[in-house]
Amino acid sequence: MQQSGAAGGRGCALFPLLGVLFFQALIRRRKMHAWGSVSVALSAWIQTMKRHIDESLYDIRRVT
Repeated sequence: MQQSGAAGGRGCALFPLLGVLFFQALIRRRKMHAWGSVSVALSAWIQTMKRHIDESLYDIRRVT
């Protein structure tokens, strides 16, 4: 009976460990999602700046 109790205790001890691992996976996923949205915003900003620079250069070339 003690062996089955010990095995049951080990099984119960695994649940918090699995919960922690699952929580860490969720955090990593959120961080990746956050970095994904940051990279999208950064990419959009870079494209906008390139467009402004190209328009400025076009205006300068047109004036000269």
